[in-house]
Amino acid sequence: SGVENQGWERDKTAKIPVRWSLRGQEAAPDRRCFWLALVVWSLCLEKSAAFLGVPAASPLSRTFARRSTASSVAHRMILSPQEPLPKLGAEGFSLASFNVLLPNSKDGWWIYKYFGPHVPAEDREWPHRQKLLKEVILAADADVVAIQEAAAESFEDDFSFMSDAGYSHVLHSKLRFRTATFFKNDCFELLSQFPRDRGLVTSLKSKLGGQTVYICNCHLSAGPFPDKRLRSLHDSLDQVRKDASKAAGGAGGKKGAAAEAPKCHVVVCGDFNDSNEVSGVRELLVKGEVPGGYTEPGYPHVEMSSKPKKQALGTFADSVAEGHAPNNPPPTFIAPLLDSVFVKQGGSDGEVEMSDVVKDAVARAFGAMSGGKGYMDREDVDAWLTKINKQLGRGSESRSAARLMEEGGKDQLSPQGFEQVYLSELKEGKFWGVDYDLEQALGCGVDKPKADAFQTRFDYVWHTSETLQVEAVRACLREDQVAKAVASDPLPNSWYPSDHLMQSVAFRFIPIE
Repeated sequence: SGVENQGWERDKTAKIPVRWSLRGQEAAPDRRCFWLALVVWSLCLEKSAAFLGVPAASPLSRTFARRSTASSVAHRMILSPQEPLPKLGAEGFSLASFNVLLPNSKDGWWIYKYFGPHVPAEDREWPHRQKLLKEVILAADADVVAIQEAAAESFEDDFSFMSDAGYSHVLHSKLRFRTATFFKNDCFELLSQFPRDRGLVTSLKSKLGGQTVYICNCHLSAGPFPDKRLRSLHDSLDQVRKDASKAAGGAGGKKGAAAEAPKCHVVVCGDFNDSNEVSGVRELLVKGEVPGGYTEPGYPHVEMSSKPKKQALGTFADSVAEGHAPNNPPPTFIAPLLDSVFVKQGGSDGEVEMSDVVKDAVARAFGAMSGGKGYMDREDVDAWLTKINKQLGRGSESRSAARLMEEGGKDQLSPQGFEQVYLSELKEGKFWGVDYDLEQALGCGVDKPKADAFQTRFDYVWHTSETLQVEAVRACLREDQVAKAVASDPLPNSWYPSDHLMQSVAFRFIPIE
């Protein structure tokens, strides 16, 4: 293959692989005997040392070890889903980041609405999803696992399989959808933890090499709020600066000119809820500064900050993109494409407007639930809410309906009020919920054109490029699984538990001088 040819291109004269040449180039013909003798002697030395039970490293192996920290893109590995991440021992570590989609064991009752109509009810429930999560996460065998959307109430039970597999954890102390960072007990010890705004910062010390690693596990705000995303990320990065400076004996709490940090190993990962190539978050990570008054092309009306936002940890690199270079990184989110069907494009004054096909489906659903009376009485409303939410008293539809009925002064819901309930759902981006209600619960589905699923990158892993180097990236799905998800079986489904794909990377430490 082309990859094999690139990695193992051979010298036409010396017949020595380019990768074996100490300078990464063709070996001169008059030196081939010398190199052959050196290879044989080195192997003999290492074999003899192994037989005697003493450590030894030949000059050749030491040369390779020195050069391994400067390996080229061609040397990086792209692992299949069947392969675990490599074990680097004292030389590095591996990490997986995964938005697991909120567990529906106690909280997250609405998660069943995310699944397509062909997915059996039992495959939407937590026991099946937990089984799949266990398989997906443990197959990577990562030293550190950062998850997003954990439920505090059921966390210990939901992820008991992680402690069984030898992981300890830190769980964010606030928020409903929480971040949690797991780490292997035999690889790391916890030094510190800091719950931040939509982020969890932990510092871990390697038990194998003594290096300190900072993990910023983020779940940034969704929607048209780039300023919030930037503010949250900056908050986490500045916490790393403070703690690293304090650990090095510096003045971690100072700002301005003194806001410097010693070089350290930092990984920023999680669900960024944004796929724009030009963004304040990316500017902060790559360039280290977002100027005052900066706006993103996608949100020109939102000023990120009146003052510059800076981070002092150095230049970050997109780990997964770097591992896949020169090819594009794969998508991390695959879900049904609904927004273009459910809302009108370019509604008046930028407002969300329900599309005509959805209005027709909503009207049919109202007629079916009202029995043709022209209004829904309390019994009709209760029957409708039970059909879509499986029990009374929960869901934003229930709250919207109660408010509209109270405002109308009658214990009735009009056709206009019924439509208003679902318009509110669309404005909140709950296309999946409206789709489920109309098609699967009420039997009045929208005729959707055949189209591939929506796919993009919402999930990222970033690393400090001066102190960490990508050793390998690992695919989460096989190519045939990706093709199936895009064409006919979007996520989540019977064989994958979330709408996000887990991102897995192995890093090699670059020594800090």
